[in-house]
Amino acid sequence: MDLPSLAVILRAALSPNPDERKSAEDSLNEFQYTPQHTVRLLQIIVDGNCDMAVRQVASIHFKNFIAKNWSPHDPEEQSKITPADKEMVRENILLFVAQVPPLLRVQLGECLKTVIHADYPEQWPGLLHWVKHNLQDQQVQVR
Repeated sequence: MDLPSLAVILRAALSPNPDERKSAEDSLNEFQYTPQHTVRLLQIIVDGNCDMAVRQVASIHFKNFIAKNWSPHDPEEQSKITPADKEMVRENILLFVAQVPPLLRVQLGECLKTVIHADYPEQWPGLLHWVKHNLQDQQVQVR
C-alpha cells in the first residue's frame, strides 16, 4: 500500500462513523503484515506535512504492531516483520525519536525500548557506537 492510501485509511480510523472506522481498522489489519508496512507507518509518523491526528494514529498503530510482532514469544515462530523492514526501523528510529513532537515521541520511545530489548546486541551491534558518536558530536538533540 502506498503512503497516500495508508494516510487515507489512518484518517478513516479516526472517523466518528463506526462503519467507516471499522472498515479502516479492517484494512489496517489486512495489510499489517505486508512488506514495507512498518516502514510506511514510520514515514507517516515523521512527515511534518501530514496532519498531526493522522501521524498520531500511525504512531499508536506502529507502537502496538511493534510490541506484538517485533520478537515472537515462541522461539520456533518466525517473525512477521521482514528482516529488511526491521533493519530500516533500526537504522532510522533513533533519529526519528529526537525529531518528532513530544506527542509522537512517547510512542516511538516505547518502540525503541521494545527493539533494543529484543535486538541488542546481537541484531543491533552498532547501537552503542551510534549513541556514543551522536551524543558526543551533539548531532542528536533531545528536546
